[in-house]
Amino acid sequence: EERYGNRAPNELELRIDTALDRGMRQIAENSVRDGLTALERRRGYRGPTRTLSEAQAQPFLDQQERTEPKDGYPVGARVEALVIHTAADHVRLRIGRSQALLPASGMAWARGWAPTRFHSGDVLLVKIEKQAPGGIEVSLDQDPNAEGAFLALDANTGLLRAMVGGYDYSRSPFNRAVQAYRQP
Repeated sequence: EERYGNRAPNELELRIDTALDRGMRQIAENSVRDGLTALERRRGYRGPTRTLSEAQAQPFLDQQERTEPKDGYPVGARVEALVIHTAADHVRLRIGRSQALLPASGMAWARGWAPTRFHSGDVLLVKIEKQAPGGIEVSLDQDPNAEGAFLALDANTGLLRAMVGGYDYSRSPFNRAVQAYRQP
C-alpha cells in the first residue's frame, strides 16, 4: 500500500499470495468466540439489553419482521427477543412474527436470574435452540464485554496462518492481534 496505493491490486492486476488458511481462521474465530462466551458465562448474566415501553415495542417488532429471514431463524442464530409474559418456569417472548419460549433450563447458567425476574418490555439476547410448529424454543445468551485476539504462526517458516482481531468486527473494527500494544 505504501508503494502502490490501496487500489493497486485491481488497477495493476497484481496477484497477492498469502499463507493465511481459511479453515484455520474459521477454527481460530470459533475458538475466540467460544472462549469469550465461556468467560462471560462464568462472570454471570448482566441483565436485559434494554427495556422498551409499549410505544417502543411495536416499532421494535415491526423492524424485526422486516429483517426476519423468509424461512425463519436457523437453529443456533442469536437474536433479540421481547418479553411478553413471565411464569415460574418459563418466559414467553416475541421474535418478529413468532412466539418463543425460554424455559428456566435455558437460563440455568444465569446465576440469580429466574424467569419471574424479567418484565414485559425487556429485550433479551437469545439463541435459537429448536424450531417447532407451535413456536421456537430458545436459551438465554449475552454478548461478552471482554475482547480477545488470536494469532497462529508456522514455527518453521514464521508465516502467519490465522488471525482473529476480536469477538465481532462489526461491533469493534479494532484489530487486537496487530493494533493492540500488548505482549504476546
